[in-house]
Amino acid sequence: EDVGRHDALLSAGRAAKKAGDPSARETLIEAVHLADRLGDGVRMARAALACSRGMFGLLGSVDVELVDALERALVLLDDADSPLRASVLAVLGAELTYSQDRARHRAACDLAVAMARRVGDPVCLARVLTLYASTLWRPDRIAERLDLADELERITAGLGRPQWRFSAASLGFQAAMEAGAFAVADERMLQMESLARQLDQPVVWSYLRLRQGHRKAVAGDLGEAERLATEAVERGRAAGYQDSEVFYYGQMWVICYHAGRLDELRSVFELAVAARPSHTVLRAALAAIYSETGQTPQCQRMVEQLGRDDFLTMDQDLLVTAAVATIAACGVANIRLGGVLRPVLSPYEDQLIDNGSAHFGAVSHYLAMLAALLGQHAEATAWFERAAGTHSRLREWPMLARTWFEHGRMLARAGDPGSTGAARELLDKAVAVATEKGFVGTLAVANQQLEALRGRA
Repeated sequence: EDVGRHDALLSAGRAAKKAGDPSARETLIEAVHLADRLGDGVRMARAALACSRGMFGLLGSVDVELVDALERALVLLDDADSPLRASVLAVLGAELTYSQDRARHRAACDLAVAMARRVGDPVCLARVLTLYASTLWRPDRIAERLDLADELERITAGLGRPQWRFSAASLGFQAAMEAGAFAVADERMLQMESLARQLDQPVVWSYLRLRQGHRKAVAGDLGEAERLATEAVERGRAAGYQDSEVFYYGQMWVICYHAGRLDELRSVFELAVAARPSHTVLRAALAAIYSETGQTPQCQRMVEQLGRDDFLTMDQDLLVTAAVATIAACGVANIRLGGVLRPVLSPYEDQLIDNGSAHFGAVSHYLAMLAALLGQHAEATAWFERAAGTHSRLREWPMLARTWFEHGRMLARAGDPGSTGAARELLDKAVAVATEKGFVGTLAVANQQLEALRGRA
């Protein structure tokens, strides 16, 4: 009777999950506990696996309940290599992404990948590599993620399982965007769109809209980006995914930055910082909001609270955190923080800053801002020109306009006659792009700087 009840709970939980019903988790956890009471490792493992969403459970946190269930299932399972054991290890590794126990996280990931390759089952290998790739969202692992995306595309093509193909395409899109391979990212986007229509599941549509909005924001279609981001969060919220809000506000930060609407997000980020004071990316993002909205005292206080230790954690938010911290530091001319940030960004000078929901353009743009802050104008000019070349080649119009503006502002502040003409030319170019594309925020600050130049003349 208990075995039959467990199997019914597992089937019901899986169906509810596909339908986007938030009660799916409760049903699946009940199946987990029932299997544990039965001492049935196989059933417990299957129920625990069904709780996974294909990556970490909650951004920035560890799902302790699921981790405990996975580890208990490993105790009950046979120690021999098997697709089920490899899958449990892979989910455990993904759920420990934000754990302080890095050795435990790494061991689970490594054991899972090695076992899946030994077993040779393509379905198992697809699951394990997808989960493993989700643990590599770090700026120093882009090449590995691109290779994994290609491998997953090959493996999943013949499985007849559109869910796995969708996950592979989504991971490949994110890695390609971060690597600046926008043509590859667009191909993966087309794959996601086709597969989403086949699957027609709320969570799948949520992730698709998240990716589509992300791409539109990078290209400068801010209105459509906001519409897609709103749909993504609504679908994710309805399906019970708590961090859909986090992804949404990450996207909205970038959209509002270029649109001159960051003041709309101030109260949201103030509440987020109060709730999660240890999250450096939230504190740095709020400091940058204060800087961009003219609240200098508040920005100064938050900038003073940011130190070297805040940039030691290597995860997908490292470069995003450094980017918004750079905006804040330059806004209040904090040379101390500028000195902290430069070695954080320098190893990635050829890369873009992208964490899957927020895109901040070329690292060289922020190295230029920091060099300008530190009074190294010749070096800053070289970085600005490099960033402008990258943004122009990739047709990143919002960041191209920002790079021209920041470069022009640096030259305008120099005050010498030789720099003034070059500053005006750069600011005029920023105004032209911002006017054509509707980047109201960049347009306002560029026009303000031009007015200052005219007043000085």
